[in-house]
Amino acid sequence: MLNLFVIFLTLVFILPKIPSQASESSGLINLIVLPSSFDVNIHNPLNITYNENGACDELFSIDLEVSANFNVYNWWYELKSLKTGVTVTNFFTPNSTINATKGTNILTVYANATGSGTVFSNNVTFYINLSNHAPILGSLPAEILACESTNNFRYNFSAEDCDGDTIDIGNLQVSPAGIFFFDSGILTNNVIIDGEDFATRDLLSIALTKNHVGNYNANISASDGALSDTNKTNLTVIEINNAPIYNATILGAYTIYTIGESSTFYLQVSANDLEGGNQLSGNLSYNLSFSGPTLFNIDNDGEMIYVGNNSHLGNHNVTVCVTDKGIPLVRRHPNITYCGQGDGTNRSTCEMFQITVTNENRPPTIIQHHPANLTFTSFSTDLLYFNITKYDPDGTIPDAYWYVDDVFREIDSLTALDEFFYTFGCGNFGNHKVKVEISDGLLNDSIEWRFNLINIPCSQPPAGGGGGGGGGGGGGGNSCNAAWNCKEWNVCQNAGKSLEIGTLNGNDFREIEKVCKVNNWENTICGFQIRSCEDERGCNQTRNKPKEIQSCFFTINPSCEDGVKNCHSGGCEFLVDCGGPCGSCSTCTDGKQNQGEEGVDCGGPCPFNCKAETAQKINLGRFWIILLIILAIVVAFLIHRVVKLRKKLGEGSNV
Repeated sequence: MLNLFVIFLTLVFILPKIPSQASESSGLINLIVLPSSFDVNIHNPLNITYNENGACDELFSIDLEVSANFNVYNWWYELKSLKTGVTVTNFFTPNSTINATKGTNILTVYANATGSGTVFSNNVTFYINLSNHAPILGSLPAEILACESTNNFRYNFSAEDCDGDTIDIGNLQVSPAGIFFFDSGILTNNVIIDGEDFATRDLLSIALTKNHVGNYNANISASDGALSDTNKTNLTVIEINNAPIYNATILGAYTIYTIGESSTFYLQVSANDLEGGNQLSGNLSYNLSFSGPTLFNIDNDGEMIYVGNNSHLGNHNVTVCVTDKGIPLVRRHPNITYCGQGDGTNRSTCEMFQITVTNENRPPTIIQHHPANLTFTSFSTDLLYFNITKYDPDGTIPDAYWYVDDVFREIDSLTALDEFFYTFGCGNFGNHKVKVEISDGLLNDSIEWRFNLINIPCSQPPAGGGGGGGGGGGGGGNSCNAAWNCKEWNVCQNAGKSLEIGTLNGNDFREIEKVCKVNNWENTICGFQIRSCEDERGCNQTRNKPKEIQSCFFTINPSCEDGVKNCHSGGCEFLVDCGGPCGSCSTCTDGKQNQGEEGVDCGGPCPFNCKAETAQKINLGRFWIILLIILAIVVAFLIHRVVKLRKKLGEGSNV
């Protein structure tokens, strides 16, 4: 009916307007029948998944088949890749091709109706699924440096997976084990860089000491669960020259009379050096410097003796230094300065003290203090702050000794203003006190603050029992970041049998059994394995602690040929029957054509396209074959000529 109505309108409104010449010349009438709806049809590609083989960055050609129920003036399309975010716009003719990328693609086709200028469109969403590709570890330097006397070594490894799979970076193989480890609590996946998916994980170390100095050959692997990559590097712990340390503090104020009692000063210092031993080893030397005249010397045993003298009245600042001999040249690593502890040559440790020589000693005095009130009330989590200003009529700078509830916490020396901070922390309450005592070496002065603590309850039981410390104290939360060092999983054990003999408790058995049922593992193959995880930072917390028990596929005699990823022979396989106690897993960087690769480390499961390389090899092969054929023909021709010439010469000699 609608089409008849259109014809009627054409006869009524259009025909009267046609020029008479047209009617006279042809006698024909052109009728345009417009469709009831304007449809753009996309016949290919469809809203489906296309499974392809190829390199990750390859473009895949797909037929573009379209039609419309009206006359189309021109066609164009927009193709957007959700993975790369790139949109391509092109004009085309029906039954041509488009180049799509892996992942989700949104295709919108536009058609401009002839004569009307109106644009109509349709769209499809299709997915290109590639066969699995192996992850690729980021490039590694030949040597990764770490430094002795550090507990914060950290090196970040990254791996790329063009399929967007979850990657596990681990399987650290280094001997001896336990010094370096991957933080088992942190693995970051799906870090998008330049449109590709990366995973990152930090390699950490235990606190490195002199005993750990040396080189460690390390293999690091990454896996998507089916395919893997392995890279090698050398982990080097550089020996540093540690400065010698005094066995006890020598800071302080000393007052010496010129006659009588307390007129003789005696002090012996001792030091140790990690590289050179103690002062008896002969590798340490001492020297003194004075703010004024030289009063005395120090011997190789660290002894100092002085008798008061009227010519030395006054205050004398004395600096005593101990110096080692450094690391022997043959032991110095060429990159020793990387560790920021010098170049391995000798180092010194210096401390200062003060001697006041006097005929009449007068006592020091605390002239100001904070808080001004010696009694007060405070919350247990408050940061308490104390300070004093002191005076000595003889010019001595007295030492200040700080005590909390009669327990010594801190000494301040050679300072005019002495400060002390302390936090008791949550869960503490009742009466407490802080005392400071100043001394010139002979005479003293002191004050004491007494206060009542109001308890602020802890959100969880305080680790280590509360209390604080000088210079900032304890309490007030835990900002320690744990570093979990997990050992290898043990051999898989049968869960049911272990429950029967009591080595697996009921709660753990039920959790293991749930996973076994999800994996359709029967009771005979439902197993579990355990490991231990330690926090190398000693944070004394269990938050984010990795699991120490998991389900596993149980086999009676696990081996490298049983088709199961398991642990045995003192290690764990990285993939099925490879890695760990078994041979190396095939990778796309091992220089071998394996695991279904089209060429060496390219094609197949590798994310690198080797078609051009293969073609080049084929062309080179054909070139050499052709060249050998030509040489063979030339040689045969020359032999033929020689034989023919000899025969001819032979016939001539017979004549």
